[in-house]
Amino acid sequence: MRHGDGSHASFYGPLRNLPNIRPTCFCMYGLLVCMVKYRSLGVVEFFGGGRVILIIDLLIDIAGKIIEHLIPNPTAKFEKNMIRLKDEAWFSELEKDYRYQYIIYNNRKVKRFLSNETNVKKIISMDLEREQFILLIKEEHEKFVGLRK
Repeated sequence: MRHGDGSHASFYGPLRNLPNIRPTCFCMYGLLVCMVKYRSLGVVEFFGGGRVILIIDLLIDIAGKIIEHLIPNPTAKFEKNMIRLKDEAWFSELEKDYRYQYIIYNNRKVKRFLSNETNVKKIISMDLEREQFILLIKEEHEKFVGLRK
């Protein structure tokens, strides 16, 4: 089947009469690809060549996951460390308090502290570091409440 030989006319024959749809067929990598463009919406759908599009989409998704794994963003580090801390009873109680929960999730200083894996390991394993962290949260809460008055 070659492009332009008329053999694919049965595919988009009914679509030809609709005013907002313009069908087009072309050959890519040995596959007949038929594209229907909705003029008013600017949306393009592919028929027949979906395997090619699917493979390209899959490769892009895999590359994105690899890059995300190798170069994690600060938000991912924070979320990962929060999962570890929620297993600790003292942190769960601190987080349940709505005043401190707001500070933990919205204060830049506390979030930066919790995004560092070394700091999280220290507050989990060392009582002194834990007490200093709790004090930091309470101090940041006092600053926040002082600003609102």
